[in-house]
Amino acid sequence: MAALLNEKKDVVVGYFNDGYTYAEIIEMLRVKDRVKTSMSTLKRFFRSNRLYKRPLQNRRDEDLVLKQAISEELEGSSGNLGYRRMHRILLTKGLMCRREDVRRFLLELDPVGVNIRRKHRLRRRKYRSRGPGYVWHIDFVFFP
Repeated sequence: MAALLNEKKDVVVGYFNDGYTYAEIIEMLRVKDRVKTSMSTLKRFFRSNRLYKRPLQNRRDEDLVLKQAISEELEGSSGNLGYRRMHRILLTKGLMCRREDVRRFLLELDPVGVNIRRKHRLRRRKYRSRGPGYVWHIDFVFFP
């Protein structure tokens, strides 16, 4: 097992540096790289290569960056974004984050919005029209 991990050292270290959890690394090794390994073997591999989880201070700095990005996204959106959609947006912007952290910070930064979404009472658009034909709303889906 350890020999297989040493052959894939660059891949495993890349997954580690990208911030994946141990369970996610094991799953990606199994699916993408066809290497079956256990949690204890993976942890032993990291210890032998002197790879450790990020210190608490770095984690706090990352949390501040994540909070800032979430608050900026909340200002730009109508506040109807849930934690899954917010997580996806942050990933597309290049921020490595866990969905659980996004959920926790979203609850902290926008408790009213979370409560509204929890009750399934989303705010809808309000249109003010001067008469017939003044306001048009188009919703379309593009299929290539």
